[in-house]
Amino acid sequence: MGKKLLTLLCIATLSFVMNACRSPQVPSSSQPTATPTGNGYTYPPLNTKIYTDTSPVFLQGNAMGGLIAQTPPTIDFGSAVIDAQKYSSDYGDWGNAVLGPDGKYYFGLGDHSGSTGGFNGALLMDYDPVKKQPEILLFSKDILGAGGEGKWHCRMDINPANGDMYFIGFYNGNLIYYNIYSHVAKNMGKPSPGDGWEEGTWDYQRNRYYGVGNGNSGTNSGGGKVLVYDTLNQKTIYSGLPIDSATGKTFHWATRARLLDRTTGILYGSDQATNRLAKYDPATNTFSLMKSTLSDNLRAWTNQKEADGSFWIFDKTGNVYKFYPEQDKVQYMGKNWGNGVYTASIERSSDGKYLYYSIANNAPFISAGGPIIQYNTQTNRKKAIAFLAPFYKNTYHYQMTKIYGVALAPDNGTLFAVSNGNFVDGARYPAVLTISIPASER
Repeated sequence: MGKKLLTLLCIATLSFVMNACRSPQVPSSSQPTATPTGNGYTYPPLNTKIYTDTSPVFLQGNAMGGLIAQTPPTIDFGSAVIDAQKYSSDYGDWGNAVLGPDGKYYFGLGDHSGSTGGFNGALLMDYDPVKKQPEILLFSKDILGAGGEGKWHCRMDINPANGDMYFIGFYNGNLIYYNIYSHVAKNMGKPSPGDGWEEGTWDYQRNRYYGVGNGNSGTNSGGGKVLVYDTLNQKTIYSGLPIDSATGKTFHWATRARLLDRTTGILYGSDQATNRLAKYDPATNTFSLMKSTLSDNLRAWTNQKEADGSFWIFDKTGNVYKFYPEQDKVQYMGKNWGNGVYTASIERSSDGKYLYYSIANNAPFISAGGPIIQYNTQTNRKKAIAFLAPFYKNTYHYQMTKIYGVALAPDNGTLFAVSNGNFVDGARYPAVLTISIPASER
């Protein structure tokens, strides 16, 4: 018995020493993450008809003081017809599109149909540019029950190391875990019961999920709250109106502003009342109002820093700035198109030379011809790569109305976009497009 006890004590001591000598946890894409056990979900193919076109009509539209490309792009286009009996109807995209580590594009759809029991159906989707097919990955009612969720409006951030994804509901506020390889999904519950989140993003390097938005989905009160959730330990760190660390006063965070600096882990937004930029530092769990001020709420931004430490950002009315977070400085650069348009996402070329975006507002989008805009960061000149709306309305009887989500391929030559729209005098369905940008235009 004495030898056995001595052996056990030696093993326990060795285990303690080995654990004590381990390196501290460092944020990285390989940092341990919670891997929830859930159910696998599969859905029948949509069998979307994809059309490939190039036409001089793509270069006919209102440049609004900008340039128009000389060579039309080649575009793959298809309308994702969603089965109304299974999933309801009137689907559209109101969030970013994300290029996954598997080469597919990921995005969320929301159902806005009151006539077919809508506002409680949402779909997680992908688009495979090799197969040229969009597919349903998850239906909200399958994982959340009859109450569902009316919109997945957030960014579908994916950990490139393992394919994990977290995203949150616009109305009901359920946080969903999904893996793009196993197709396993799990409802993680409501990190802040009673709150819905208009926008969200996941810092997979530090295991932090951020939600910003409208607060109570029933009363639409509580706007300006921020959610900070620990996805590793599955607990809420903060939920509520942010408190400025300098003054101790609460402020209202702009409901769709969530610029995540992945080099520092700091989340940036703006104050609804003053349009001052604001930040949350996860290292100190504190909020701060900055000195830098915009003309309106922060709405769109690049997801990578420039070599000079800046981000390109747009406010809600289409003013363009360079934002230097470490210097707490913004530099006004002009308008993003014409007198300024509402834009919901910006894609940056890998060399930083070009920004790509469109218009996320029905009337200006249609009146301008539905432009895909290229912004040259070296010359500050804007150029329409294509005008989409007239061609697709006349050729395929599909009326595009706005574009929220775009994503650029690693070679900088192909832009993926999800358009909202409807068949002329018919049902509303989203469309997917891959736009091959001629080498002469980039």
